[in-house]
Amino acid sequence: MASAKIIASILYVLRLSLVTLTIIIVPNILFYGVGGWNLPVQLLNTTILYDWDFLELVLVRCAISIIVALSFASLSLLVSAMSKKTYIVDVIMLMIIIICFLLPDVRSRRFTQIAMLLPAQMNGVLYYSYISYNILGQIFNVYTVGFIVHCILAIVLFLSARGVFRRQEIK
Repeated sequence: MASAKIIASILYVLRLSLVTLTIIIVPNILFYGVGGWNLPVQLLNTTILYDWDFLELVLVRCAISIIVALSFASLSLLVSAMSKKTYIVDVIMLMIIIICFLLPDVRSRRFTQIAMLLPAQMNGVLYYSYISYNILGQIFNVYTVGFIVHCILAIVLFLSARGVFRRQEIK
């Protein structure tokens, strides 16, 4: 039963994300066409440091949107399993979203690195600035680190929610 709840929530989030992304992308394709998808993303702004074309930018943004939605859903599922009250889940998730938008403009590099991994920030236009992470002597961009962090977060939180649901079933 616990695994069924987890799988149902994953499928729901995936379906909702894909429908949303389709609603966002299809009108742009119909209006602009696909002829320029191989053009460099620097046409948007010459300060973009990523060596992507428009298709790669869209694919990266879609992948980030889906994995961030899954990690956010895993957190809400865990809070729901622990509290058993929907209004508590709503308040906590809303507070997280509001905190993402009300972050102070701190010029600390560490603060920026951590803040840009939050759900609302990851779905923003981070490609206008290059946020890098030095991990074990390798330099990674915010999209790589964000994808890995949110994958790990989603897996850990889904497994934790499954454990909480299982304990409730036993009782």
